[in-house]
Amino acid sequence: MKLKDWLMYAKSSLTIRCLIVIVLYAAFVILVLIETNNLADQQFNGVFTDMETLAAQEEALAKDDYQKLASLIGNGASISFFDKAGNKLYASGGNLSDSITADELPIINNYGNARNSYHVFEEKNVDGKSVYRIVHYSTDALAGLEKIEGECVVDQDLNILSGNLFPGKKHLTEFEFSLLKGIFENRMSIEKYEYTNADGEERTLVLATPALQMSTYETAFESASRLWLISISLLIVATMLVVLSLAYTIRCAIKPLDAAIKIRRLDRKTPVEMRGRLASELRPTFDNFAELMDELDASQQEKQRIITDVSHDLKTPLTVILGYAQALFDGTIPDNKRSVYLATIREKAIISSDMLDSLFTYAKMDHPSYRPELISCDMCEFIRSIIIDRSPDVEQAGCTIEAEIDEESCPVLIDTQLFQRMIANLIDNAFKHNVSGTQILVSCRKLDRAVRISVLDTGRGIPKRLRDHIFEEFITEDDARSAYSGTGLGLSIAKRCADLNGATIEFSKKPRPPFSTEAVIIVPLADQDFKQ
Repeated sequence: MKLKDWLMYAKSSLTIRCLIVIVLYAAFVILVLIETNNLADQQFNGVFTDMETLAAQEEALAKDDYQKLASLIGNGASISFFDKAGNKLYASGGNLSDSITADELPIINNYGNARNSYHVFEEKNVDGKSVYRIVHYSTDALAGLEKIEGECVVDQDLNILSGNLFPGKKHLTEFEFSLLKGIFENRMSIEKYEYTNADGEERTLVLATPALQMSTYETAFESASRLWLISISLLIVATMLVVLSLAYTIRCAIKPLDAAIKIRRLDRKTPVEMRGRLASELRPTFDNFAELMDELDASQQEKQRIITDVSHDLKTPLTVILGYAQALFDGTIPDNKRSVYLATIREKAIISSDMLDSLFTYAKMDHPSYRPELISCDMCEFIRSIIIDRSPDVEQAGCTIEAEIDEESCPVLIDTQLFQRMIANLIDNAFKHNVSGTQILVSCRKLDRAVRISVLDTGRGIPKRLRDHIFEEFITEDDARSAYSGTGLGLSIAKRCADLNGATIEFSKKPRPPFSTEAVIIVPLADQDFKQ
């Protein structure tokens, strides 16, 4: 598909229009969720300040971007940066910037893969007095190894009683003892992180963070909850707008179809240009609708034709009956002509009765609720009985009828009344619409899975102009539709009878010589599943 054609299709496609709305909605939902999550995380950033967060800022550490690193700590926390010589490079403020110097750096617990930390244990000495044992551990996190670098014991006054941890030092200050325990000013935790910047210079980051307060956490949680509540409300509103948008889009797409239906309801032709205003998905529906309307129009015209033809066919004999009856009633007919008039009235009455009977039979069989009464019988014997029944009428018309029927039994499942009507109609057509002396042959042969019935005659044959319409209603050989041309329903009834019995009927294009007309009926045998 070319780009131009695709763009035209996309413009007229209801699916693509709805898909665009859904994609935009999905993108909006994702954006809202991401932004809400980021804002909610920011509410907790200041609450959960730790060295892990700062150590993850590799680019800022490499560039000595102290301001950015300081922006990541929460309220009450402080950071300081020192070079290899212990010179203070930056301090974010607070007591940490004044209290921690190069002398205190070695005794601050270290964060990182090569972790150095001090652990303080309270225990009893041999005299039962409380003392503190300070142990210096070094841990290689990558290798998973931990070893003791040194230890010492101090009393309650922080005098060093024994150990090799602080050589040359006899006493620890309260401040030093707190740092060894990882505590700064009795309310904050403290640790350091040693790293190298982009220029290969060694740096030490010291972080002091206040102990987590439940009130601070609850405040952050409430702020984050409000953000999510706002986001959910926004998504609900967006969802409602999307539903309304899709409903509006679908309604707009259906409007031209509704307009087309209204136009056809007013018995007007639907404009072709209305199809172009429809969504591409609805155009097949429009085409089906237009085709159905055309079929209904054709059906209406056919109905009107049937009414007209029936009225014409009944009017002619009824007019003769009425005229002759009036003449007899007025006494204007000579006595020697009365029998002729009465015979004519009787003949026209029979024609009218036959016509009404055919019309009633056709209407009854064409009704959707009509069901044939199928019974099992021998088709060969059945055809013989029909020939015997119709022979007097054939002979009275000056024609002859013969039979070619297999002696072998041909069991079938049929509605005998309908089937007899069909065969009788074919035989009647053969002698009623041909000259005296016409030969009629009825054949019944058993095939592999069916029975083949043929009704042949040596009459005038079927005109070419009627062959394609031979089974339609009110089709007769006489274009003037005279009173003697028949009702035009005989073959329509025969076709309907065949359909109801699961049989097929057609006229052979090349009848068997010397016959000029051959109607062929194929009926499946009763004990086999036969399909023509």
